[in-house]
Amino acid sequence: MRAPTDPAVETTSDAQATDPGAASPVGDTAPPIPSRLMIAVSDLTAHPGNVREDLNLTGEFVVSVAAEGVRMPLLITTGPDGGWRVIEGHRRLAAAIEAGLVEVPCDIDPGRVGDDAGQYVDMLLANSGSYRSNYTAVEEAAALFAAHEAGASRTRLRKATGRTAGQVKTALAAGSLTADTRAKAAEVSPEVTLDDLAILSEFDGDEAATERLLLCLQNGYALEHAAERIRRDRAEAAEHDRLRAELDAAGVPVTDDLPPGAAWLTSLTHDGEDLTPEVHAACPGHGATFPRWNLLEPSYYCTSPAVQGQASRWQLPSSSGTSGDRASSGVPGAVGSAEDQAPDLGRRLVISGNKAWQAAAEVRHRWLTANLFVRKTGPREFSAVVAARPCSPSSPATMLHRWNSLATPRRPVGSLSSCSRRSSRPTST
Repeated sequence: MRAPTDPAVETTSDAQATDPGAASPVGDTAPPIPSRLMIAVSDLTAHPGNVREDLNLTGEFVVSVAAEGVRMPLLITTGPDGGWRVIEGHRRLAAAIEAGLVEVPCDIDPGRVGDDAGQYVDMLLANSGSYRSNYTAVEEAAALFAAHEAGASRTRLRKATGRTAGQVKTALAAGSLTADTRAKAAEVSPEVTLDDLAILSEFDGDEAATERLLLCLQNGYALEHAAERIRRDRAEAAEHDRLRAELDAAGVPVTDDLPPGAAWLTSLTHDGEDLTPEVHAACPGHGATFPRWNLLEPSYYCTSPAVQGQASRWQLPSSSGTSGDRASSGVPGAVGSAEDQAPDLGRRLVISGNKAWQAAAEVRHRWLTANLFVRKTGPREFSAVVAARPCSPSSPATMLHRWNSLATPRRPVGSLSSCSRRSSRPTST
């Protein structure tokens, strides 16, 4: 062990070590390159009265220390036994030992020798939330993104921070968010996460989508459900455009609504035969429109059914002996009636509910595959528990089967919620 009066080890640049009077690479006026006092971890002793009960050595922190070393110096002084006593930095020291580092940077405070009260004050000032404040998720994302923009590769960021490749990708996506949207997210929800910011960045520039997501964030709803609905709405809109372009290319007029005097093909017959879009394609009155509540299924009509010799499938004989039909009585579905173009409310709710269910099922599927079913085999104890209770409704085997069934999206049965409330539990039920 080095004596406290030893100068320990100071790291300097190679140029300074060879020629202390050598000029700085950027000129004589540049400040000198600071040195770091490095002390062997074996020479450091934890403070016997350290008030931190849980060092919380996360894998992320240990991996970061192993890759980058300890960046913040430990505060030390001379202990009663003449060795180095750590005042502040016990978590960093424990991580360094766990990572296999030989030495760590230290700041020596000779003024704290024998001053036990001052040492406890230093612990408080260095670790209390009243005197230090960690980065918010928004600030953390900005720092990581700035490092990436300055030249740090994703690999370097992953090793330096101890995060997974996926976490770094999420953080960089969050950091790419415009400053205005970042500020709005932080304003509506102080507890906004990097995952939330990454989702917002996906829709940055889409004002309507961003406002919708910010509203969910403000009300405490999980963004992934609303985001999935937006993705699906976008995909539906793109498919609608493709279908409409196909109809235009085929020479089929497409209107926004049923034209006046037109009738749906489903309400018409010709020479006693039902009319289909294929059969009716050559008719001069052939046309199509998309219901607002279902943009993927065109509804076909004829603009002049009477002129084309078409009749209502619900045509009724007149009691006076002259022909009559429901058009004259205003019955929906008759020739020239546009009354049946109004969508059924129940049908609209079913379609909306199915869309919400499909989005929720996709979010659950992603969560299950990314978190619950990553392992190919269960823990050693799991097999014994399953064997002991194979048929119980609440047994691990039964519950695992239920989770598996949720992992595969099923045919939607209707759910009207487009957002799910935030919860500390998996969004799987």
